[in-house]
Amino acid sequence: MTAALNWTAATRLNIREHDGLLAVTADPHGVFKLTKQGHVRLPADARRAARLRSADRVLLVAHLDRQTVTVFPPIALDQLVLPALHGGEDL
Repeated sequence: MTAALNWTAATRLNIREHDGLLAVTADPHGVFKLTKQGHVRLPADARRAARLRSADRVLLVAHLDRQTVTVFPPIALDQLVLPALHGGEDL
C-alpha cells in the first residue's frame, strides 16, 4: 500500500482521528514517518482515540489521489456491517 502511494521512509505523515477512524496523510510538516520496513506506526494517542487495542486487526483503505490512508478499527467495522447482517436493525 505504501508503495502504491509512493511513500518512503522519508515521507512525513500526519495522523489524526475523525469520527472513530484514523486518517494517515502525507504531510511535509507531519511529525510521523514510516518505519524502515515501510510500516505506518500508529502513536498511542491515536490508538486510544480510535479505541484500538494492541492485537486488533484493522481495515486500511488507501486513497491514492489524496495521498491518504483511512484506518477502520474493529468497532467502526462493526457499526458498518452488523446492521446489514441483521436486516438493517441496530443491535
